[in-house]
Amino acid sequence: MDVFDDFCTAQSEQTTPMTFATAVHLIRGSVSLLLAVLLIALKQNPAGVRRYRDARRCIIGTAMVNVVVDCLSAAADFSGNRISHLIDGTIVPLAYIAQAILLGVAVSIMLKDGKTANTRHFAVFYAAFLALSAACVLTPEEGAWQVLLLLRTATLAGCTITFLNRHNTLTAQDTQVQAPADTIPQIQNSGVLSAMQSWARRADKPYLKESLTISEVSSQIGISMTQISFALNHSLGINFNTWINRLRINEAKHQIEADPDIQISDVAFKSGFSDIAVFSRNFKKLEGVTATEFKRQKAMEARQKHF
Repeated sequence: MDVFDDFCTAQSEQTTPMTFATAVHLIRGSVSLLLAVLLIALKQNPAGVRRYRDARRCIIGTAMVNVVVDCLSAAADFSGNRISHLIDGTIVPLAYIAQAILLGVAVSIMLKDGKTANTRHFAVFYAAFLALSAACVLTPEEGAWQVLLLLRTATLAGCTITFLNRHNTLTAQDTQVQAPADTIPQIQNSGVLSAMQSWARRADKPYLKESLTISEVSSQIGISMTQISFALNHSLGINFNTWINRLRINEAKHQIEADPDIQISDVAFKSGFSDIAVFSRNFKKLEGVTATEFKRQKAMEARQKHF
């Protein structure tokens, strides 16, 4: 009887962690697959930011690596220790390295467009993902290891959500509404532009808000996004982003003219840009000279007036 009890106890001790581990793998695999499906379902990339397609592919690749590893791990739970040791000792570390590289590429792509709230959050989630990956490799205790795996999947979900938010923001800003002529209402472009100019002249300078979208401007002035895009495209030949950047560069010029000794970095941030490189690129594009050259000219003019 004692032998039978010992046998039952041993079987119970082996089955419980195995069942928990299998459940964790199934949960992780399902969540990762869902994240990949959400990203695959995106039908367009932000206009002018085509490299976001590569970032999306990197995140999808990271999620699919999770799916493959979890499927293998779940199968190994029923196949014995030899396969489990192979997966945990070889396949998992290689998978973690591949995922770190893929997400690292996605981070670098997102940061090229400026340090917005979404890109900063993505970088934080990526750092947490790396830390949890290292902890998973270094943690021998299986129970703690499974918890770390779940947390690691949560950080991947965070990366995906912040990417989707940034993607949707850029897409909304850059979307050019191209409706057939017979479906576009008779739009008084002059009236739309007049309302937009009044909005831009507000004392609080709303165009300086970081990550401003056409949807926000539409709700503030009470004119649809279609009308705003149509008026800008057909009357000025520009899109929403270019219009906002012109307002911000004009603000930057006023700041430099008022204080030729001001730092370019201060000008960039005070003008609504979250990244100096993006500011410099837009300044040169719109003014034909760099911000530094413009500042030097204004400083020289100020000295000449002084003498």
